[in-house]
Amino acid sequence: MVESMVAASLIVVGLLGIFTLISRSASMNKNAEAKVVASYLAAEGIEVVKNIIDSNVEKSYRTKWTWNMNLSGYYEVQYDSTVDTAKEVAYGSERYLNFDKVSGKYWYGAGDTTSFRRTVLIQDGGGGIPSGYGNAMTVKSIVKWTEGGEEQTVFFEDVFTNWRAQTTPKYTYE
Repeated sequence: MVESMVAASLIVVGLLGIFTLISRSASMNKNAEAKVVASYLAAEGIEVVKNIIDSNVEKSYRTKWTWNMNLSGYYEVQYDSTVDTAKEVAYGSERYLNFDKVSGKYWYGAGDTTSFRRTVLIQDGGGGIPSGYGNAMTVKSIVKWTEGGEEQTVFFEDVFTNWRAQTTPKYTYE
């Protein structure tokens, strides 16, 4: 009888250990998934700004590469943002991104509300080029979410320069 009780106790302790391990593993897996999604959302924020710059160059070739972009401010952007639809916001007033199950996209339109908030900070200068010249911009894409009662943050940073700047060549005739 005593041997049966000891054996049953060992089995219960072993099962409790296994259940604890499974529970922690599931929690860590959920945290890792959120970090991956946040990283992709931060990278998308940078790519959206890059796309806006590229479309500006097409619209205003040989003029201002930033065309109507404020080089000092926080913005809400989504995958289809343009220079006209990127919304300037106050820092800390980010809206939650929604997830559209049909398209598989995160955006501010219809869909299920997520815990992710994204803000893109654009600053004049960067990459060794001082501010005030309009030939470089630093872009920081910041994604925040709450997990386990704590706010988590992922941010990516990139510097874009006006490498397409063209000057009129000066010819000298002798």
